[in-house]
Amino acid sequence: MEFVSLPAIYDTAFQFRNAQTTVDFIEHCAEMYTDIPVESIVEFACGTGFFTVEFARRGYHAYGVDINEEMCRYAARRGWNESLELSIFHADMTEVALPRPCDLAVNLFDSLTYLTDKQRVIAHLKTAAKALRPGGLYLVEIGLIDDFVNHNVK
Repeated sequence: MEFVSLPAIYDTAFQFRNAQTTVDFIEHCAEMYTDIPVESIVEFACGTGFFTVEFARRGYHAYGVDINEEMCRYAARRGWNESLELSIFHADMTEVALPRPCDLAVNLFDSLTYLTDKQRVIAHLKTAAKALRPGGLYLVEIGLIDDFVNHNVK
């Protein structure tokens, strides 16, 4: 059984992250680097919806995208439990089509490295570009590594 197929355990393992502080930083970046008002946000590889739910709490129209169906159900349930308006899509981040373009897109927690070859990274970047309206901003969180041996991207 895959580690990420157990959403509650996943949330427990990564509870060291602070959604409020992270979203504060994302809002600061949006204020600095885009001239459009941010009203909608898509989180690629949203997992359990940890950050997607925080976006919705703050009044953004929040979209979450994840390839793991169990994670998507868990994320949707989190939003429902708080009576939040958010949309969760069970889809591959290299080919998802949102119902409307967003003002901001994020890919957090080093999730870009789930894409294991350059073609998938390029496909995702094209998908992200289509998911943003003109003037929108895409923020990617990538952990620093000092050795690419055994790293996902080839």
